[in-house]
Amino acid sequence: MTESCGCAHCARPPLWQRESHPDFDTVFSMLRQDGFQEEDRDRPVVGVCNTWNEVVPGHLHLRDLADRVKLGVRAAGGAGLEFGCVAPCDGFGNANRGYRYILPMRDHIADAVELMAEAHHFDGMVLISSCDKSNPGVMMGLARVNRPAIFLGGGMGHRMCPGEGLGTAMSMQCLAEALGLALPRTATTYATGTDHRQLSMQAGQQIVELVRSDIKPADILTPAAFRNAVRVNMAIGGSYNTFIHLPGIAYEAGVGLTPADFDHLSDTTPYLCSIAPNGPCVLSQLDAMGGIPAVMKVLEPLLDLDVMTVTGRTLGENLNDVHLDWSRLPHPDVLRPLDNPCRPTGGLTVLRGNLAPQGAVIRSAGVLPTMLRFEGPARVFDCEHDAMAAVARHQYEAGEVLIIRNEGIVGGPGMPEQSCVGWTLDRQGMYDKVYLVTDGRYSGACHGPLVGLVTPEAVMGGPIAVVRNGDLVRIDVTAKKLDVLIPEEEIQRRLQRWRPPQPRVQRGFLSRYARRVVPALQGGYLPHESGTPDRVRSGNESSAVQTAEPASPAAGGGIAAAPRPKKTIVTVASTTPEYTRKGEGDVVELDDGRLLLVYMEFRGDGSDFAPTRIVAKESADGGLSWNGHRVITETRPGDVNVYSPNLLRARDGGILLVFMRKHTVEPTSTTLYVWKSDASGAAFAPYAEIAAGGYFGLCNAVIERLQDGRLLLPVSGPRGLIGEGGDAPSSAVAVLFSDDDGISWQDPGSRSCLPMRGAMEPHVTETGDGRVLMVMRNQLGSLFLAESLDAGVSWSKPRSSGLQTPESCPELKRIPSTGDLLMIWNNSPYDPDFASHYGQRSPLTAAVSRDGGCTWTHRRDIETDPTRAFSNPGCRFTATDRAVINYWTCEYTPEWRMQDVIDLRVAVIDTGWFYST
Repeated sequence: MTESCGCAHCARPPLWQRESHPDFDTVFSMLRQDGFQEEDRDRPVVGVCNTWNEVVPGHLHLRDLADRVKLGVRAAGGAGLEFGCVAPCDGFGNANRGYRYILPMRDHIADAVELMAEAHHFDGMVLISSCDKSNPGVMMGLARVNRPAIFLGGGMGHRMCPGEGLGTAMSMQCLAEALGLALPRTATTYATGTDHRQLSMQAGQQIVELVRSDIKPADILTPAAFRNAVRVNMAIGGSYNTFIHLPGIAYEAGVGLTPADFDHLSDTTPYLCSIAPNGPCVLSQLDAMGGIPAVMKVLEPLLDLDVMTVTGRTLGENLNDVHLDWSRLPHPDVLRPLDNPCRPTGGLTVLRGNLAPQGAVIRSAGVLPTMLRFEGPARVFDCEHDAMAAVARHQYEAGEVLIIRNEGIVGGPGMPEQSCVGWTLDRQGMYDKVYLVTDGRYSGACHGPLVGLVTPEAVMGGPIAVVRNGDLVRIDVTAKKLDVLIPEEEIQRRLQRWRPPQPRVQRGFLSRYARRVVPALQGGYLPHESGTPDRVRSGNESSAVQTAEPASPAAGGGIAAAPRPKKTIVTVASTTPEYTRKGEGDVVELDDGRLLLVYMEFRGDGSDFAPTRIVAKESADGGLSWNGHRVITETRPGDVNVYSPNLLRARDGGILLVFMRKHTVEPTSTTLYVWKSDASGAAFAPYAEIAAGGYFGLCNAVIERLQDGRLLLPVSGPRGLIGEGGDAPSSAVAVLFSDDDGISWQDPGSRSCLPMRGAMEPHVTETGDGRVLMVMRNQLGSLFLAESLDAGVSWSKPRSSGLQTPESCPELKRIPSTGDLLMIWNNSPYDPDFASHYGQRSPLTAAVSRDGGCTWTHRRDIETDPTRAFSNPGCRFTATDRAVINYWTCEYTPEWRMQDVIDLRVAVIDTGWFYST
C-alpha cells in the first residue's frame, strides 16, 4: 500500500481539509472548471473510477451507474469526479494472439488506479467495474493505494453478457462482497435493474461516510477477511481464476495467500451452491434467497465475524440483518444448509504430485463422479493452436489425458485461456472420456475434467515440460493427486537434457511482463521490487544442514536464471538428558569473522520455572560449524530463571551481553543485567544493572544501538506499568534509553508509554531515514508497528502491520545493503482446537518492506515442517551482508510441553534470498 509511509509528503492532508492543504486555492481554481461552486470547498472529493468503454459489452451500463454514484456522493456532502480506466474484453481475444494481453491488463489497471489516486489525492474512491480482469484489477489498485474505497460491480447479466453463472467476473463480484469491499447484494442484483441502481447511489453515499470515519482497505483486507472470501469461494464453487486474483489482491494488501490456504479451507468448507457452470442453478435464484449475504449466513459458524466491511459495520453486524426463509428456496441446490451440503468439501481442489509439485487447480464441483479418478496415456501438445487443431479433427482417443504446455503466465506469455479446447471436447461429448491438463488457465465459464494452472509451468522447467506421448498420467481428485507414472529418476534425467524454448515475444509489454511476473498460483502479479523473481522453488526442507541450490533449469521466457542466493540451516544444539530445552538466543560477529552465539538451556522438566542457564558457542567459520559450549551464568538461589540473552557491540569494541533474571512469578519481579567482555567474547563480567522499577513483568532484553550511539531498550509488561499521572493501562510497551553505553538507563516517562492490550515482545530498528520503528504483538497474535516521533523518546499510536498469527515472536531488522526492513516471525496457523497456540505447527517466516513498514512483500518460509514448530527468532547481519538467524524448534504434538523443545538452529542466509520469491 502506498499511503502512510511516514514521510512528510505522504502525511499531507487530504484535499477537502482546505485550511491545511498547502496549495488548495490553486487546486480549487482548477476544480471550478469542473463545475465546483464555492459551497463545494469543504466537501470530500471522491474519485469515481469507471472502466466503461465501448469495447466491452458488459460495460455499456456503467456510465449510468457512475452518474448514480456521483448523485449519492453529492447527497451525502461530497463531490464526485469521474475518470476512466482501460479494460479488456476476454471474448475478443479468445483463441488468438490477443488473449496473451488479457491477464496482464489486470496489473495495468491496478497501476492506473494508483496513478490517478495518488496524482490527484482523492479523499476516497468508488471503483466501478464489471468484467473478468477489471474487477480484480481495480481491487488490487484500491488495496495498494489504501484510500477509503468501495468496489461497485456491474451486477448480474447484461445484453451481450447475459450469463447468470459463476464465470470469473461474477465470481470476483461475489468475492468482493465476501471480502467486505462491496455493499451487500451488489453482485447478484440485475445489472440494469432498479435494485442495482439504488445500490449504486448508496455506494456514493457510503463512501463519504467511510472518508469521514477514515475506514480504509487496510482495515478491511485482513488475513481473516481473505479466509472468509476463500470459504465463500469454496461454498459457491467459483472460477478457476480466483486462485490467481485473490492472491493478487492479497499481495497488494500485504497479506500472504497461498495454494495451501485454499487447500486447507477447501477441506473444511462444504460446497453449498450448485450454480452454473457447475450445476443446474443460476445466480438470480441465489439472489432470491438473499445473495452472497445468505451464503455467508449459512457459513456463519465458519467465518470470522469481527472483520470490518465498507458498510462501516463488522461482518457479524451485517449478518444480524440477514434472515433466511427456506420456504422461498427456488431449487433445492441453490443454497443448502451446512448439515446437508452438495458435497462435504469445497467446489475447487488443489492437486499436487510429481506433475504439479507446487500445485494445479480443478473445479471439482463440475466434475462427474465417474471422472474423479482417471488414468490414461498422455497426448502432448506444445501450444494451444496444435491442441485445438487436433481436437477439432478428433485426432485423439477416449481414455487419454490431453496435455497443453508452454501456455503459462511466462510461457504464453500472459497465460491465455485454453477454454476453446475444453468447450470443443464438451460439444463432442467427451467430458466423461478424456482429461485436459495445462499450465495455462480456463475461463470461469468452464467446468468438467479440466486441470489448469499446473505449477511450475513448462518454460520454468516444471515436470510438465518433459512429459512424453504415451506416459501414463493419473488424476485422483478425491486424493488431490496429479502424477505422471514414471520413476523420479527418469523425470530428473529428462529435465537435465531439457532446454527452455525461445520466448514467443521478445519486445514490448509482454516481454517485460514475462521477465518479471510471479507464478500464477502465487497471484500472477508484477512485484513492486525490481529484478527478475526466482520462480522455481526447492523442495521440502529437512531439519539437517540445508543449502538452497541455484534455480533449475531456467528462468522465465527462456532467459537463464542467475544462481539462487543460498540459505543454510545448521542444528547447533540438541537436547541433552540434563538440559532438555534450548531457548532464545542471539548472535554477534567477532573481529575475525567467526560468530558468537548465546542461548538459554532449561534443566529438568523444561518448564518456564525450571532452573536455567545461559551458555555460549563459537563458530569455527561463518556459522556452518560450531564448537562446544561454555556456561556464562545460571539461576541463583531465589531466582525463578535467567533468560532472554541479547548481544551487541560496545562503543570500545567489546561485547555487551544483556539478560534478565526473574525473581518471582506473580506478581513478576525482574531485573535486567548488562555484562561485558573484550572483543573476543571470551569472558563476561558484570557491567550494569537495571531494576524492574515500575515495570511489572519486565520482559525481553532486545537492545538496539542507534546511529547516534544511544542504546534503546523496549520493554513490555503484561501487568502494565505505573507512569506519570497515576495508573497506566493493564498492559503497555515502554522504551528506555542509555547514552552511556548501558551503564545507566533513563525513562522518558509517559511519553515512551504505548498502551496496548496484551502488548509483548517489542523490537526496534532504525529505518535509515531518521525514524526508529518498533514492532510488537498483542495476545491475539496481531503484529503492530509504531514509529518514533523524536528519535525514539516518544512514539506514534501503534498501527496494524497487516500480519497476524496466534503466536508471532517478531524480530525486526534493517537490511544493510538495501535499507529495506526485514520482519521475521513464527507464522502459526490458527487452530481452534489447540488450547494454547504456543508451540503449535509454525513455519518461521520472513517478509520485506521497502516503504517503511507499510507493505510487506516477498514472504518466504525460512524453515517449515508440518510436524514441528519454529519460534523466537533472533537476527543479525554480518560484515559480508549475510543474515544469521537463530531460533528454536520442537516436535509438534497436541499435548505439546516445554520439554518437547529439542533443537536450537542457525540459518545463514544471503540477503538476496529474501527477495527471490
